[in-house]
Amino acid sequence: MKVEAIFQDLQETHFLDKLICEEKIMFIGENPTISYLKKFFSVHKQLDENYYYNWQPIKQQELIFNPEKLINYRAIVVASVNNEHAIFDEINDWVDASKIDISVLKLFTNIFINFMSGQKLLQVTECRPSSPRLSYAIITTPRSGSTFLCSILQSIRIAGYPTEHLRQASAILANNCQFDYIKLLHALMAYKTTPNGVFGTKFISHFLEVFQKAEFDFGEIFQSISKYIYLVRQDKVAQAVSIVLAQKTNVWHISTQEKQQNYETQLEQIEIEEFLLKEVHKQYRFIQQQEEYLIKLFETYHISPLIVEYEQLVEHTEEQTNLILDYLQIPPLETKTTNLKSHLRKMRSDLSEQIIKEYKDKFAH
Repeated sequence: MKVEAIFQDLQETHFLDKLICEEKIMFIGENPTISYLKKFFSVHKQLDENYYYNWQPIKQQELIFNPEKLINYRAIVVASVNNEHAIFDEINDWVDASKIDISVLKLFTNIFINFMSGQKLLQVTECRPSSPRLSYAIITTPRSGSTFLCSILQSIRIAGYPTEHLRQASAILANNCQFDYIKLLHALMAYKTTPNGVFGTKFISHFLEVFQKAEFDFGEIFQSISKYIYLVRQDKVAQAVSIVLAQKTNVWHISTQEKQQNYETQLEQIEIEEFLLKEVHKQYRFIQQQEEYLIKLFETYHISPLIVEYEQLVEHTEEQTNLILDYLQIPPLETKTTNLKSHLRKMRSDLSEQIIKEYKDKFAH
């Protein structure tokens, strides 16, 4: 996989955008990766004070006999989409032998993990971080209301900060860059917890399939997490319509009036036609397939989740939230679960209702 494609897949994390804020880094790596980073930072930084060194084993002596180059830099960052570990070992050995006081980090194994777990980017962590008191994962299919559930659990501040921590970026790095996704998971579990030591995360079914194709060790992942919540949406036609409209508008969640107005404007441009109804049917079948996949996954890894219905969650938010807290055995502390609200706005519309009606007329659901 080309360097440009790998970094393109990382864009959703805004990883490099954050790294822009760090100054005076010496990047060392093979030419394709170093060239990409140099070009990226030259475009996005007003003044680039980083140093970019193209690592070639036959030219190691040039680096070794010029330690003065390191005096004005805060850290060495080994950047390689091919094998950052091998280059890191050689650079780190040379730094130790030269008795130079400078941190040596790997772009993905150290800095990306620091970024994802909310730590200082150039922080060096030698030992494995501690485990949370309690860990759980929400597992579900796309457009099932999981973002709503996560926002509710985040708001009470005693149930972790559940969100999709492992997504496409993790699979891309694991598949192409020898990335340690287990180390990332452990860092997330240590640092993304509420003060009472609870970690929550979320897995969407189609990303789990991506992880499986990338040969993630599901046994180790699922053993790391103690409890599971399976969120199900009973109205699968509405769920399928939600997928189609999100794909057409590229609006997946609404949290402001401005976004609401923009979404409604885009909906006005959509016509209910044969092709659209077929797309809904395709997504309806996809949801069924995804649920079958999850059921088999639960059986294979002996997972017995708490089942929560989206419709019940919306209608009886307080009751369902307390049910989840009871299942997780999280003491309520002083937090009240009354008048729970999400910052998200409902996306159901007159158009979606009409699509649902015409779809059911056509496909006899």
